[in-house]
Amino acid sequence: MQQSEKIDQLLKALFAAQAELEHADKSSANPHFKSKYADLPTVLDTAKPVLQRHGLGIHHFRQCSYDEPHIREYLVTRLFHAESGQWQDSTAFLNPVKNDPQGVGSAITYARRYDYQAILGMASEDDDGNAASGNTSSGKSAPPARKETAKARNDRWEAIKDEILACQSMDQLKAVWSKRFPEIEGFGSELTDNLTRYKDEMKAALESGEAMVAGRGQGFAETR
Repeated sequence: MQQSEKIDQLLKALFAAQAELEHADKSSANPHFKSKYADLPTVLDTAKPVLQRHGLGIHHFRQCSYDEPHIREYLVTRLFHAESGQWQDSTAFLNPVKNDPQGVGSAITYARRYDYQAILGMASEDDDGNAASGNTSSGKSAPPARKETAKARNDRWEAIKDEILACQSMDQLKAVWSKRFPEIEGFGSELTDNLTRYKDEMKAALESGEAMVAGRGQGFAETR
């Protein structure tokens, strides 16, 4: 967490605001878990009047880190005190389920709601929190995840390889590699190295302007 050099006035105002803050109403329904949670507009409507009375505000902005070959995007939530200019940041890594506008938008909305409540100390039932903790509507714990079979693992590896080899631009290759990198790391050294070779060979081909032909990149032995 980053913050201004001093935060004494910010904390004083936050302490006073927290004494007045109420829990956000759980007005939105999650049909999958048959539970209710406070959506972002409800959280904002609950907190904003209290924050304004104490000279506090919150705004969000996105940041990217370019640590080749990985591009990581973050949402920064900044709590600030208007009179003193003091501030404090909370940063959340954005990891959308689908790398399309709808998926990215959903990840941003969730991160805004989650960090907004977290930085203020607000409480409400969290639909995604239920999923992460294994809770269901019946109150029973979800069954333990099944161990991945060798075939399923191989199919997943092949799918990532196909995505890499199907890239038509450097931007597309970077996006695929960044999105899939947590999975790629999880395969283990040999399989990860093989995918890295595919990526490096595709990168070289794209940078040199050569067209990718069917079967390209299979000139080395794979160990699986």
